[in-house]
Amino acid sequence: MSSTPHARDVVVFIGPSGSGKTTVIQELQRRHPHFFSFCVSHTTRPPRTGEENGKQYYFVNRPQFVELVKQKKMAEYTLLFPRENSVQNSQRNVQLMEKVLETDFCHIESLLELEKSVLGGASEGGTQGTFYGTSKQALMEQVEQHKTVLMDTDLKGAISLDGIFHKKGREENDNEEKDATVQKLKQYACCIVLILPPSLETVRARLEKRHSETPETLAIRMAYNAVWMRYYKKYSDIFDYVVVNDDLETCVRQLEELILTPEGSRRESRRSGKRARMASL
Repeated sequence: MSSTPHARDVVVFIGPSGSGKTTVIQELQRRHPHFFSFCVSHTTRPPRTGEENGKQYYFVNRPQFVELVKQKKMAEYTLLFPRENSVQNSQRNVQLMEKVLETDFCHIESLLELEKSVLGGASEGGTQGTFYGTSKQALMEQVEQHKTVLMDTDLKGAISLDGIFHKKGREENDNEEKDATVQKLKQYACCIVLILPPSLETVRARLEKRHSETPETLAIRMAYNAVWMRYYKKYSDIFDYVVVNDDLETCVRQLEELILTPEGSRRESRRSGKRARMASL
């Protein structure tokens, strides 16, 4: 592959729970292992059985993660709150999700204060959320391999990456203008893809078919998805493409055409079609 930036240097995938986003990414990697690389994120959650540091995630503790953000070393990050096993508590966390999405990327102190005010600090016996994010260094290392980098993030992460690559999200501040890594990343082309299920009812049916949810946890997951869909519509301008995952094979082939072919690289985002698909959900 050419050593110069090309039309699809970075492809960012986001989507609600049950959209099949993770399966789609894994299938693209399986079919084209020499074309795609995957950017490993950081997290403050502990490793699960079989997970290795640097493979699934870079596992760091909370003070380390917060320090990375304060030092402007993260390209994107978000704070996820624990999913409660009661609908009443989940409604509280749905409200927290909305506040997290509306909190400025650069102000991690605001997120920490929000978390403490609602959940209580660890020192007071309260619970804590989990940070996830991608460092600028990890992203830069991947794009310099001259493969197309696949990224899996949430809406807040996509907004932040859009701000780095396109300046359509948050505005640059003085620190970013002086950030050599950010300036290098701006040489590369980023495509943001929203993977959607055909409908939220399809998601419900998929979850029910798994027999992994109780009526209570199913209601919680659907409440979270309803919030995400509202915000996806609010920030729809950052998406280059919206792909409906009704059938895995069809979805993957559409993405292969968009990412791998010259015709897909040159294709303009179909704004009217995108809006129609967003409005139908």
